[in-house]
Amino acid sequence: AENTFVITEAEAHSWPEVYFPTYGWIPFEPTAGRPLLTRASLISTSSSGASLPVAPIEPPEVPQLSRFVWNWQMLFWLLPLALLAWGGYHLLERWRIQREDPWQGVLNWGRRVGRPIVAGETVLEYGAGLADYTRQKQQYKHDMGRMIAREVEAMSQDVSTVQYGAEHTRAAALQQALERWHLLRGYLRRFRI
Repeated sequence: AENTFVITEAEAHSWPEVYFPTYGWIPFEPTAGRPLLTRASLISTSSSGASLPVAPIEPPEVPQLSRFVWNWQMLFWLLPLALLAWGGYHLLERWRIQREDPWQGVLNWGRRVGRPIVAGETVLEYGAGLADYTRQKQQYKHDMGRMIAREVEAMSQDVSTVQYGAEHTRAAALQQALERWHLLRGYLRRFRI
């Protein structure tokens, strides 16, 4: 085949050069058993046979790019993207709240503030105990603390009705507990004990 070359190990060779900032490009011979390179640009003109020094070649200057260039077209894309992210977050939060168990939320909050449910404690006992704990430990917003205590006690009654009440009262009690939890969640975020 025309223009086809087969290179074996014995014939493989390269002519590398290394750049040193103060000396320029320096040729060297990495292949064992080969003489030093003689290049056309390095032909010896002195009587001693030494080649002329090579003038250093400056590396090309790389333009420094600005880290960030404001482009008004980015606003065209970022604004809808931000609105989409905001809407997605609120839809996800809404879905999560609808699936959340109100009583489990009260239990988690009670554990966080230092009043976990004790083994053997009923729903009504825990609701009354957490309400008393909230009233005793409130430091800042007394009205909010009383309202949270009242809602926790009422929710414990609703949960008790859902678990142990008559069949026809369970659906209404569950709906009431969900509504209370929706109201209570907002207060619990701002309330500090």
